[in-house]
Amino acid sequence: MSNEHSLTIKEEENFYPGYQELSTFVLETENPTLEAFAYKYKHEIVKWNEYNNWTSYATVWSRRYLNKMSDLRPDVKTNTRCKKTIWQEIYLLREG
Repeated sequence: MSNEHSLTIKEEENFYPGYQELSTFVLETENPTLEAFAYKYKHEIVKWNEYNNWTSYATVWSRRYLNKMSDLRPDVKTNTRCKKTIWQEIYLLREG
């Protein structure tokens, strides 16, 4: 028996903390990159999510960035390069 109120995976992706900020960034930035987003929102990212290591931040936000670019700016080349030091800094902000 299916639950008519259950969310699809795609719909659930629209309800994470930082969703609106990422959407706005992708739409309003001429050449959006994951690195620019992470740097701009590093203090917010650490509040939106609590992970046990910096690689989890990098993995989750890379996926979200790719999905958002695909949805909102499919014509723009996607750049997911991001220095690991940014993700390490975000993780250390959590500790601090």
